[in-house]
Amino acid sequence: MRGKLIIEVPVEDRKLLTCIVEALKPETYDMISRDVKAEVKISDGKVFLILEAHTTATLRAILNSYLTWIDSIVKSIIEVESVGRKNTT
Repeated sequence: MRGKLIIEVPVEDRKLLTCIVEALKPETYDMISRDVKAEVKISDGKVFLILEAHTTATLRAILNSYLTWIDSIVKSIIEVESVGRKNTT
């Protein structure tokens, strides 16, 4: 059985949206297994993750990885911007 998930992540900041997608794109090109397919794209101010895998466990694992990466990207950008603001004041 092949499972498929389509996840929409709304992002209001256009620069953040682009950063997220550009940071995730390399991960979609170099998948460890042929059983997994991933696509990341932007549409209507949202990041779309399209994930496919042969098992539910694999699908869950890849979803967790991508959501963790998105969280890390957002937190990193917020921290860098915060440090930048502190240095300019």
